[in-house]
Amino acid sequence: MHIPLNQFENYIDETILTRGFAYFQKGHVHEPEEIKSGDYQTMGYCMQK
Repeated sequence: MHIPLNQFENYIDETILTRGFAYFQKGHVHEPEEIKSGDYQTMGYCMQK
């Protein structure tokens, strides 16, 4: 799925955005990496109890 970075919030459900931001704040998401000109990806992880 191609999502313009400057419009990311318009494509993702608010619940998912909130959860993802919480993961990021806890250090569970790596900084975005440019994989080719203009294309970025990031990796995250979640540990469940």
